[in-house]
Amino acid sequence: MLSRDDMDWQIIAVYIILFVAVVLFVTDRVRTDIVAMLIMAVLGLLGILKPKELLAGFGNQALVTIAAMFVLSAALMRSGLVAALGGKLTHWSKGSPIRFLVLSLVAVCFMSAFINNTPVVVVFIPAVLTVCTRLGQSPSKFLMPISFASMLGGSCTLIGTSSNILISSLSEEARVRAEEAGTSTAGLGEIGMFEFSLLGGVIVLVGMFYLIFFSQRLLPSRTTIASTLSADDVKEYITQVRIGKESHLVGRKLDDTPLAKAGVRVAELIRGDRIQRMEKEMLLE
Repeated sequence: MLSRDDMDWQIIAVYIILFVAVVLFVTDRVRTDIVAMLIMAVLGLLGILKPKELLAGFGNQALVTIAAMFVLSAALMRSGLVAALGGKLTHWSKGSPIRFLVLSLVAVCFMSAFINNTPVVVVFIPAVLTVCTRLGQSPSKFLMPISFASMLGGSCTLIGTSSNILISSLSEEARVRAEEAGTSTAGLGEIGMFEFSLLGGVIVLVGMFYLIFFSQRLLPSRTTIASTLSADDVKEYITQVRIGKESHLVGRKLDDTPLAKAGVRVAELIRGDRIQRMEKEMLLE
């Protein structure tokens, strides 16, 4: 039995841990998985949770199911199936932006109902950028609708999103507790695979109608670095590098630096609020 003083310091410690965790999540200075493990370690070292309680989550059915979802998503990505489908959609669109948008939304929505939506969107980004480059369209009018379509698809099945699996697990735990207490269990228990597919289907239809007929009109047309590249370059990794004041690159021409020989293509040079297209004779500073 814990005394009142013991409970008070434990509550204060938990609040401090939560505050530090939120700061770390917001600043993104430490990976989220490492932050989660550190929270568990601190709770265990302080004696707030016993080892059995710390490890109880790893035996949770929802956690194992979510982990299996990520394995399935990774398998589909590495097999090239999703990427191949993206290429087929590019061919089937036959140069029509609207046709490509409709095909992409339907494909992303369907796949997101059975695998994690993040890898689906990631795989479709190169296909979208390629089509936009060929048709002279702005990627901003396609990327956001595809992202929303993936979320709509996740609302149709139990494994569509991790949130659905967690809710099902909590509902089953509530049913077990209700049975042990001898109370009614109506409305509780595990959620079936397609139990809310009917309602999810209605949401998908309304959402898809809105995305197809209004997204092109409401979304702004923005030009990004990726959209200015050729169709063969859109799959390359794009990143931003900051040159410090003490760097040996300062004051040198791009053509005279190791960057020119390393296969690195410098697209733009940002100086304060100014953005310039990079040229070989331009000085780095």
